[in-house]
Amino acid sequence: MRGVIAYARLTKKRLRKWQVARMQRERNAGIILHTLLLFFTYIAAPFLGGKLFFI
Repeated sequence: MRGVIAYARLTKKRLRKWQVARMQRERNAGIILHTLLLFFTYIAAPFLGGKLFFI
């Protein structure tokens, strides 16, 4: 019985670690997307004549 509890604790820890890693990956992806969007709106928009805002 003690072994089962220990195993459950281990898997719980591992799961939490995995969830944290996943959250960080999602946050990083969001930051990259956001910066790309800002880059396009501020740098590409003037060259396109502001057409980007009406799409």
